[in-house]
Amino acid sequence: LAQNYLARGLWEDAAVEARNIVSILQKREDYPDDAFSRYLAGVCLELGDDEDAAQFQYRAAGKLAPQFTIDPQTGQLPDRTGPGVSGLSSKQGELICFIAMGQTRFNSEEPYRPPSSPPYADIFIQGRRLGRSAMLVNTADLAWSTWQKDLAKKTGKQVTRIILKEIISESVAQKDKDILLLALEQPDTRHWQTLPLWLGVMRVPCPADLGEFDIAFSNGDGHVYRQLKITAPLTRKGNRWISFCRDLPAP
Repeated sequence: LAQNYLARGLWEDAAVEARNIVSILQKREDYPDDAFSRYLAGVCLELGDDEDAAQFQYRAAGKLAPQFTIDPQTGQLPDRTGPGVSGLSSKQGELICFIAMGQTRFNSEEPYRPPSSPPYADIFIQGRRLGRSAMLVNTADLAWSTWQKDLAKKTGKQVTRIILKEIISESVAQKDKDILLLALEQPDTRHWQTLPLWLGVMRVPCPADLGEFDIAFSNGDGHVYRQLKITAPLTRKGNRWISFCRDLPAP
C-alpha cells in the first residue's frame, strides 16, 4: 500500500502506511527486522514532511544494512562504484527508485545456502550512468529466519489444536463443530514465492526535468541480462522523483 500511494503521488496516505509498517515491525517479537521496509517507511515519512520520524527509520535501516552507510539525515546512499553523471546534484533533482529483483524460491525441506554476490541495477539517462542500486534485503534470509521461529512454536500449536478439538467436540452442535474443525485443519497458504528475492533502492541525483530513464539489471558476476526503459510510474514532489521497477524471471 505504501508503494502504491507513492506511485500515485498521495504523500499523506503513504505516510499513514509508513506508520503502519513501523507499528508492525515494533510488534514483530523475535522475528527478523527488515532494512527495506525501514527505508521505505523513511521515504514515505520524509515525503509526508515528518523529518524526525524519517530520520529514525533511516537510522534503523542503516543498522540493518551497515554495508551501505545510509545517511540518517537525508537517506542518501553513497555510490560505491564511482561518480555518476558529472554536474548533477541532489539539489537540482533526486531520483528515488525502489528495485525488486528475482523471485524467492524458499523450501524449508532443503538446506539453506546463503546467497552469493547479490545482483544489482544501474540507472542511465541518455547513456550516462546515474548510479547503482543498494539491495537491502534478501527475502530468502527472512524466510529462513521466520521458518526457524515458526518451527520452535509448532509443537505448542499442535498441542493447542488437540485441546481445542476436544473442547469443540464436547461443547458445540455437530454443524458448527464441523465448520470449526475444518478451520483448524486449514494450512497456512501464504507463500514466500510471491515476493521478489531481492529488495533494494537507488537514490541518485537526476535532471530537474526527468521524464524517463533506462535501467540495466546485472547478475552478481556483473553480467547485464536485461535492460528496460522506465517512463512510469514516475511521480514528483518538489525536486524528488519517485519510481519503481520490478524484474521478474521469465515464466
